[in-house]
Amino acid sequence: MLTPEEFVDGFLSHMVPDTTYDPQKAHEYYMRTRQLKGRQPASIKPATSPAKSKGTSSVNKVTVSVSAKRQQEVNSRVASLQKRLGELESLLQDLLSKAKKKDSGQSTAKQKQSSAKSSKEYYQKHKSEIASKAKADYVKNPDSNLSIEEVRAKISTIRVQLKTAIANARQQLSKSQTVKSR
Repeated sequence: MLTPEEFVDGFLSHMVPDTTYDPQKAHEYYMRTRQLKGRQPASIKPATSPAKSKGTSSVNKVTVSVSAKRQQEVNSRVASLQKRLGELESLLQDLLSKAKKKDSGQSTAKQKQSSAKSSKEYYQKHKSEIASKAKADYVKNPDSNLSIEEVRAKISTIRVQLKTAIANARQQLSKSQTVKSR
């Protein structure tokens, strides 16, 4: 039976019987030809051989592009909803300021009586014009005849709807990101 040294010498030199194994020379060759790759992050999957992944790379590319499109759609929807919320809040501020202006006109009894009389006279003269204008305004904006409380209630319901829509859009975005990371 062979000793371990004889076995190693015979095993390493079985390809080229004329030369013997030189560990110093082997180390120099390794140092010359090594290509160190480093550690890959956990999120990046290492490339597999083409035989193993025949159709998976195209499927991965498709899912990534679909999730990217979906993410863009969700982001654009969130942006549009936030823009709409801003517009509605500014409309609320305008309506509240107009209502406060109407309510803040405090005057004396004599002024109220004279303004009521002149208002009644004007209404009698321009009755048909006022009616047609009111119809046209109502067709353009049916919310113009609402009281302050009704406007506030309507805006609060719209605000709740917008906030729930934004929350749903954010949930969809987070779901698409979790699916993408898998």
